[in-house]
Amino acid sequence: MKKKNCILNLLLLMALSLVFLFGGCSVGNPDSSSGGGNKTNDGLTQDLSRFDSVQHYGVENKPKYTLTLATENASFSDGKKSLKLQENAMLPDIEWTGDGFIGGVKFQGEEKVYETYRFRMPAKDATIEIVKTDTKPTLFQNLSANIAFNGSVGPDYSSAGVKSVEARSPFVLDTNFSFKVKENNLADINGNGTEDYLRGSVFEITGSAGNFARLLTGCGTKDTEYGIVGGATYTFVYNFENKGEAPISFKVYQLQSGVVLSGSYMVAAGKTITLEKGESKSFCLEFTAKNSNDNIMPVFQLQSEADKALIGIAIGKMAGKLTHEHKIEKIAAQKAVCTGTGNSEYYGCETCGAMYSSESGEQRVTMLDVGVVGSHEYGEWQYEGEIHYRQCKVCSKKADKAEHIYRYVVTKEATETETGLKEELCTVCGKKTGKSEATGKLNPADKGEKIAYRLEAECAEFEYGAGSPESRVWTDEYNLRFGTGLSGYFATANMNKALGDKQIFRFESDKSLSKVTFKMRIGNYGDDVILGDYFTITVNGEEIDLSGIILGAKNSVTVDGNQWLRFSVEELLISLQKGDNEIVFEHIKSNSNIGNLDYIELYTSAVISGFDNERYKDKDSVWSVTKEPTAADSGVLTCTSGSGETEKTRNYNIPALAKGKDFYDYTKEGSVETYSLTIKGKEVLRKTLDSSNKYKLKIYGTTAIYELNVGAALPEGILGKDAAGWYNVDNIDESGTIAEFVMPERDITIAPLKKVEGTALDFCWKADSEKNVTFAQSTRVSTIVDGIKGREVTITPTAKGSCAIRFQSAFGSTKSVSGMTFYYTIENRSNATVKFSLNQVNSGTVVLTKTDTIELAAGKKIAVELTMPEGDYSNGNALSYFVFTTEDTAPIKLAVALSYKEKKA
Repeated sequence: MKKKNCILNLLLLMALSLVFLFGGCSVGNPDSSSGGGNKTNDGLTQDLSRFDSVQHYGVENKPKYTLTLATENASFSDGKKSLKLQENAMLPDIEWTGDGFIGGVKFQGEEKVYETYRFRMPAKDATIEIVKTDTKPTLFQNLSANIAFNGSVGPDYSSAGVKSVEARSPFVLDTNFSFKVKENNLADINGNGTEDYLRGSVFEITGSAGNFARLLTGCGTKDTEYGIVGGATYTFVYNFENKGEAPISFKVYQLQSGVVLSGSYMVAAGKTITLEKGESKSFCLEFTAKNSNDNIMPVFQLQSEADKALIGIAIGKMAGKLTHEHKIEKIAAQKAVCTGTGNSEYYGCETCGAMYSSESGEQRVTMLDVGVVGSHEYGEWQYEGEIHYRQCKVCSKKADKAEHIYRYVVTKEATETETGLKEELCTVCGKKTGKSEATGKLNPADKGEKIAYRLEAECAEFEYGAGSPESRVWTDEYNLRFGTGLSGYFATANMNKALGDKQIFRFESDKSLSKVTFKMRIGNYGDDVILGDYFTITVNGEEIDLSGIILGAKNSVTVDGNQWLRFSVEELLISLQKGDNEIVFEHIKSNSNIGNLDYIELYTSAVISGFDNERYKDKDSVWSVTKEPTAADSGVLTCTSGSGETEKTRNYNIPALAKGKDFYDYTKEGSVETYSLTIKGKEVLRKTLDSSNKYKLKIYGTTAIYELNVGAALPEGILGKDAAGWYNVDNIDESGTIAEFVMPERDITIAPLKKVEGTALDFCWKADSEKNVTFAQSTRVSTIVDGIKGREVTITPTAKGSCAIRFQSAFGSTKSVSGMTFYYTIENRSNATVKFSLNQVNSGTVVLTKTDTIELAAGKKIAVELTMPEGDYSNGNALSYFVFTTEDTAPIKLAVALSYKEKKA
């Protein structure tokens, strides 16, 4: 019997569950319609009023009441004249076939008229009548206000719009933040008074100033009356009501997908909105859509601390501009504290949300122009147990928590008469372990006349660590001859990749000395790199403190303008002992921004000897000229070392003869010049040049012909006063500045190159991130675009509609593009008009700035300037992202010249 009762109970529970699932959709969300305007389907609605609000198996069902429509020519969906609705439900859609328009509704027997979106079902049966109007009312949509992705905590990182909170705008984000829909949240949210209500949602918020959350509104289908049409203007209404116990302050940004937060519109003209307990406010926002999009996304940002604050948010939308007169007022500068945001002074119209740079209202601005970033004010390092941290003096937030890094550090310097002391302590926060060691008295200080001893990297012994043995020893003879100063650059290639690799310098000193000046030159490609994090240096077994040595651009030199040959020269004081000495460099951590050791240098009064390590001298390299230079063209010098698997080859450009008199061994007898090059005692090149020989120089597009001696410079002014350079019309890759021209041993026709804005770039070093398009590197050729050297590229769409491709220029990853302007000259060499937009992007194709759609007819040219926003941006390769709109798959051929100019300090 008990078993039978259990089965019956289970069946009853399952039946009730099905009724709830299929008939009770309106229980969890009683507003099944959008409230006046949108024609919606009531769906599978069951009458649950028979449950009489009795709780059955944990499910509470609210009663429904009958709403009857008493006006002729009006009905609910499917011709119904009555519906069952729960208390406080919004008005379902009404089908009207009579004259005029629906101006509102009223309860039968009453005079008060309700806008359709403000009607609410009473807790009783009711009859309503239509109030007609001869003027078509403006469509008002009561939108949804809901958290993105079903109430997820924090913003939606998958959205390009919100991703730009960090990538594109001067705002910060603290993920210790909760912004979620409160249970049974649907409610009427008051605005400017209790009659100014809209249906919205109630949110529970916990977090600190500066936090963001994105809301979705469900504007409807794009490009329709109910959606968003690009270029159209709308008026949005925001109601906010504080339903909590404590005051709350916030800002609200309104944006669309693909429109960055910092360039968005702002409710209340960007002013901080503050609501006391029970207070409500309403704001309008005039909004011109930048694209067609089926969702408007408000972004809510806290400006005050919140602990389970309750706020109601309701949003409405009307087509058209806001009818009003601007009331422009000064918005005072607001200091940004901790993770909060502030602003510089600007002007705004609170009525429509417009923001301006001045009281005249002529120049619109966004928060990108006036926003100020807040930051924590961290104090000195503190520690608790084995963890150290820094704490904000304002909000007490702890940051940079990490375990201690213990090392022995000299806390008392030794002198020539007293011993010193070194203690084990954390090199970050200074916590001591209690362990210490005495250090011996100093040797006499290095005084007297000093000379420099340079110990090249080739002179060191090398020990392989855990990494692969990629390092090889290369001769310094070529580098010394070139005058580049790369005396030991190739001695230990890729040491920065092999953990545990050591370079050991052994030498003798004729005396014991302290405070000896020790210099080192090391490859450095990054900024703010602490040398001691990646290398250790020991002198006669004593580790040197490297924590204060920070490699960076400010203390580095660049060889021959090559950013990959950038070196830092650092200086320390060390002690030497009489007799044998040993200095060891050991690689302890990888960092591709630290290159190879070039040399060390001792500047001392001691006599240093015994450091010429014959075992590591270059003995097996073979040098040969694999491309002979001419009077005007450079050549190639090749060095081959090793054999079999260890064989390596290096190619070096050597200068044109007429430009290399200081490089080659040069002699002249009469008009005959002789150039030779000897390496390791072997002559690898000997060339003669008769400078009396003359050849013809033609200027393209003119009848001018000049006869010039071999090696002669370009006659002044023959290319015009505005020419910045020249190119060979038969070989565009042969080009240069006016000063670089050398008359070759042949006839040549040249044309002038125009001056470019700033610094020229190779527009297409390579291409990637292709979408619906193919591109072969073989279609990348040199060309002249409106007198500027550039690249011609041919790309082929694989589908109609839209295709995109990203081109990389060899810009360099260490440069910031903040405030930088890029200049494009683009020529359409296709057979038809090309439509495209041009985006300047950084890694990940995050758009920094872009053009509107450009239509460029066949054979036409256009100049485009793109200026980057200001901020801490670095750019991997000055990436140009073209997005094409295509009607067919015909190849697209463009010629593009590119240059850039950095913002003036």
